[in-house]
Amino acid sequence: MPREETIEIIVRNKTATARIRKWHRRDIKILRKALHNWGNLVKFLKKYASRRTNLPELISEALFCIYTGSVQVLDVKNVGKGFDCYNEKTKKTQQIKGSSRRDSPSSFGPHEKFDEVYWVVIEETNSRFKFEIYKLSKKSVVTHPSFRPLAREGRRPRFLLLDIVRDKKLRPIAKGYI
Repeated sequence: MPREETIEIIVRNKTATARIRKWHRRDIKILRKALHNWGNLVKFLKKYASRRTNLPELISEALFCIYTGSVQVLDVKNVGKGFDCYNEKTKKTQQIKGSSRRDSPSSFGPHEKFDEVYWVVIEETNSRFKFEIYKLSKKSVVTHPSFRPLAREGRRPRFLLLDIVRDKKLRPIAKGYI
């Protein structure tokens, strides 16, 4: 089981108290079960012509943490959040975007504040879940043509992260099957 604890982190040059969850490789069984249940829900919704449900953030953030050694941030005091995970070694805040299809757009809050951004793609193939994790440059996200105009209006910018991956010819930092 992942372990929850409270730690001190550095965010935007301020010390903050964060409630975090630490994930380990042995926790992959939990994610496998969650993915199986989510996959069944998606199939059920499709059967009744309902809209597909998004990949739960718990799954994408936990998978990211397992493969990078970062911790999932559940709550943070003294600073605005605007991020999902934290790397205790580099002291970087991390925004995790998860999707179950490469061609699904991702949205960003207009005031999100993170040091790094990652994209976790999990796709079901032949009853198995394949994943890839990409590190995107923050600059490529905030300079995307859709980002600034919508953010200035206080709206959520929404665009395909796959475009950035293709344009920058990015390779996954981690990949495999769950």
